[in-house]
Amino acid sequence: MTQPPPPGPEQPAQPPFSGQGAAGPPAPFDPTAPAAPAPYDPAQPGGAPAQAYWAAQGQPAAPQGFGPPSGYDPSTGYPVYYQAAPTGGYGVPVFGQQAGYDPLISPDYGGWWKRAMAVLKPGWKLFAGLQAIGVVMSLLFVIPQALYLVYLQDRLPRTNSDGVITTTEVDLTPFLAVLGITVVGIFLTYLVQFAITIASNHVGVSIAAGLKPSLGMSLSMAAKRVFPLLGWQFLAGLIILAGVCACVLPAIYLTAVFMVLPAVVTFERTNVISRCFQLFHRDLGASISRIATIAGISIGVAIIGSIIAQVVQLGFGGAQALTSDFETSGPMFTTAVVVGVVVSSVISSVLAAAGSVLTAPLTLTAYADLRARVETLSTATLAAEIGIAAPATPEWGTPSAV
Repeated sequence: MTQPPPPGPEQPAQPPFSGQGAAGPPAPFDPTAPAAPAPYDPAQPGGAPAQAYWAAQGQPAAPQGFGPPSGYDPSTGYPVYYQAAPTGGYGVPVFGQQAGYDPLISPDYGGWWKRAMAVLKPGWKLFAGLQAIGVVMSLLFVIPQALYLVYLQDRLPRTNSDGVITTTEVDLTPFLAVLGITVVGIFLTYLVQFAITIASNHVGVSIAAGLKPSLGMSLSMAAKRVFPLLGWQFLAGLIILAGVCACVLPAIYLTAVFMVLPAVVTFERTNVISRCFQLFHRDLGASISRIATIAGISIGVAIIGSIIAQVVQLGFGGAQALTSDFETSGPMFTTAVVVGVVVSSVISSVLAAAGSVLTAPLTLTAYADLRARVETLSTATLAAEIGIAAPATPEWGTPSAV
């Protein structure tokens, strides 16, 4: 493509008109045209230049205040304000008392752990008090039963040093009585543990909502829902038993699904079985990570407690009467054995309670996380579902994740 020749002497280059741009020279002056709007004057309040412009165009006047703000100076910096995120539901995942922060709901694993610890820090004494009630009730059943079983074992046929059986008659009636007492004791123990679990959820939500909870109120609320929880747990136990009969892996899966069942009963109370599956499967990554952590802590504490209990019993001579053929060769119901049974039972129960103090807020916040991924949820919603009204000015102070 050829370029146009440069201007010669016959056609000298003309300088551009004043204000001429890419669109060419301005239009010729027309005295009948409306006057151009006055230049913007920051000193004129209420958008006066815009009012004059619309009046000159013959259009209705704009509302008062239309146009640039009065007194605006472009050379001056101003702070920028953003619209706050909604405080209800699963909002912006930020820490601290900011918009979108919820004391029980978090978007990731780290936030879940921090929120649980933030609830545990001011409420550990209350959680420990609830678990202490469970320890006392458990020991009232476990220790007498264990001692009576040792006493009955001491009445079983034994062999002397010559290998001769000293007694031949065995009365199974006491063992059947122990079996019946065991069933009743297990029922009462689980009933107390379920009440403590519900009360722990009440305590955790109260702390998160800014209230100072009391054990009396928490146990009173738990008494209203402990029997529904017992029924749903029985049904879940049958489902897990079916999983055990099928294979071990289905049982493990079902146990993980029903880990949040007490929380579902505490806050929702209906369609519990299907709700547990819905919460577990909505976000498998979040479900598995949180539930596996809770299960790992519980199993680890149980193993440590069992090892310590065995060591204590061996230290007090609890197994000294057993031979290589697992036959009793001497009296078993001795003072040392009694002390060993009592001490080992106390240690096991205390360690299990300590683990439950830690896992109670972890389970509560795990349930809140999983439910928030299914529907809009907030701490205020959970508090309202169990009859807690959050005050305008928190008494306890909303826990912050640190």
